Amino acid sequence: NGELEDSPELINEDPYENWIAKLKPSNLDEELKELMDAKAYAEYLESL
Repeated sequence: NGELEDSPELINEDPYENWIAKLKPSNLDEELKELMDAKAYAEYLESL
């Protein structure tokens, strides 16, 4: 995002609008299956 080069503080004002990078997954359907929901993530954090 070119706007952040001149005004990096914009990321704090609206992080969804002032993105740093765009990512394009190579296999979105398979990668989405590997994401944790909130419950699984909480359990993961408890295990640390």
